[in-house]
Amino acid sequence: MPITRPIPERPSRARRDADLQALLAVPADRRGLYLRNSGRGYALVEALIRHCFSLRFDSLEEMLETGCLATESAASLRPGQTGRGEKELLDLRAHATAVFGNALRIAGHATAADQALALSERHLAAGTGERRDLVALRLELTASLRARQQEFDEARDLLARALELRQALGDRNGTAKIRIQQGLLHGYADDPERAALELAEAVDLVEDDRDLARSAYQSLIWHLIDACRLERARSLLAKLQSLLSGGGDLFQLKLRWLEARLAAVSGDSLEIPEAREGFRSTHLAYEQRGMTREARLVALDLEELEAGREGKFWLWYFRV
Repeated sequence: MPITRPIPERPSRARRDADLQALLAVPADRRGLYLRNSGRGYALVEALIRHCFSLRFDSLEEMLETGCLATESAASLRPGQTGRGEKELLDLRAHATAVFGNALRIAGHATAADQALALSERHLAAGTGERRDLVALRLELTASLRARQQEFDEARDLLARALELRQALGDRNGTAKIRIQQGLLHGYADDPERAALELAEAVDLVEDDRDLARSAYQSLIWHLIDACRLERARSLLAKLQSLLSGGGDLFQLKLRWLEARLAAVSGDSLEIPEAREGFRSTHLAYEQRGMTREARLVALDLEELEAGREGKFWLWYFRV
């Protein structure tokens, strides 16, 4: 069937970045009005969605704020304002609510995350039906939530469906991300050896996404520690310092936790004070950010470290 309506021109990356910076310079309480009156609302919401997703390694508060703004702004857009059809706007709303749902999951708001992801699914069902990439993304983000809720069988099923879509789209980074998630599920099942093997294979699929590569390598090192492959973990951590040091605030916080765990199981009594200080500072930082689940897990690591002085220390498996 021939195309009977013009396809809106997609703004360049530089233009999208400039638009986003202009929006973020507007006071928070006036951004919604700016979006609706700018004449570039659709492109700006797209930029907000990408920005929100990128903040998962950096700022919890800003991620939630940006995700909420993207969701509210997408809901307020109308075809006459954007040159887009209603079904295209439904796709945009699906994207915004899915990414906001992921932000809510990371912040520990599981019920709200579930509601946002369910709304995203409804928007997609009523949308153009052409955005298989968004269908895959929603499946992946829902799988992350199910894993956090320890509903592992459903998480595996969701990831298998998402993997088929990513492979059909020829999306190598998307495929790598799912393979990383599948590897983590083996870690949740107390099989760190298999998790490390699958994560190592997934890393090789990453093409040009440095945040994804950092996350994959960090998870790989974590599971190498759980598998008691400490020399390999140390070697990889040293080799990747340049890459890992480029991560955002939340990524660095998790990296500090990882380094403390490695010091704790080193067998060197001289590294115990370093591990103790690492756990304490990480615990405090998570508490200050309201990330109570992570703070609780770090506290358990610290408790096991102190017990370890009497020969009672064992590894606490990662559950994020």
